[in-house]
Amino acid sequence: MKLILALLAMFSLDAFGACLRANSCVGTLTFSDKRKLTYYRTHPLGTKDSSIKMAIILIHGSERNAAEYYNYLAPYINKLGIFATAPLFSDTDKTGYHVWKTTGWRKGDNSNNGMSSFQIIDEILDKIKFSYSAVNNIVLIGHSAGGQFVNRYIAGGNPKNIPMTYIVMNPSSYLYIDKRRPNDVSSCLYYNFYHYGLDVPNEYMKGKDVFKNYTSRKMIMLVGSQDTSVDSGLDVSCSANAQGKNRLERARNYESYIESFPAWHKNITYGEIPAVGHSGSKMINAAIKFMY
Repeated sequence: MKLILALLAMFSLDAFGACLRANSCVGTLTFSDKRKLTYYRTHPLGTKDSSIKMAIILIHGSERNAAEYYNYLAPYINKLGIFATAPLFSDTDKTGYHVWKTTGWRKGDNSNNGMSSFQIIDEILDKIKFSYSAVNNIVLIGHSAGGQFVNRYIAGGNPKNIPMTYIVMNPSSYLYIDKRRPNDVSSCLYYNFYHYGLDVPNEYMKGKDVFKNYTSRKMIMLVGSQDTSVDSGLDVSCSANAQGKNRLERARNYESYIESFPAWHKNITYGEIPAVGHSGSKMINAAIKFMY
């Protein structure tokens, strides 16, 4: 049995020693509050390696399928000097671990144990810089619920002057910084509450200079040209519908909205991926060229 496990581990590595199969690449991170989080990774964080020049943090979707998303990304991690990870924002109780029982993880809410999912990323960034001092490009990328996460993290996250590229793909909604919306909101009382707008922010987002962050950080917006279905994962609240009727329309409306802020718009790259709907694997495939 030990020989079999050793062989499986060996065949999960690429030529550069990066772990590329999620079932062999799972690890545990410990945070400043001494609680833990499961993550999938090419290399264990904490071991210093000056050959690593780039890092990718991939945020999973609403199904919290970090392993699946890691496997989507793994085939593209074929270059020397790349660290990649997919943290798991779990809803399963486990002693000593952070748990998010609600969907609040995607907007930076605290875990049941009191740490924001955005602070988790802040601390992962610190761990990356400690382990890989030569890193000069870190990509934070998310699809669907993960895209919602990244869009809001740009607005309030604290990367501490680490060079970052943010890729937002097919989210169900976006964060607006004023009360304008493309659709009527006269009967929607809470349309500007966070995480659709800036009213009533959560603890992590209080006091954040959202406009400064949006205008100083590079965001790549990608949406599938066929992501037009009203599926079970689409937010159909009046707050979300105020942004458009489906993900494609909401992306187009948000990009048009950003155009009204020249200082923000200059940092935006917008792209529609032909013949792709709400597919995490296909969107990650399309995003690869924007990472390097």
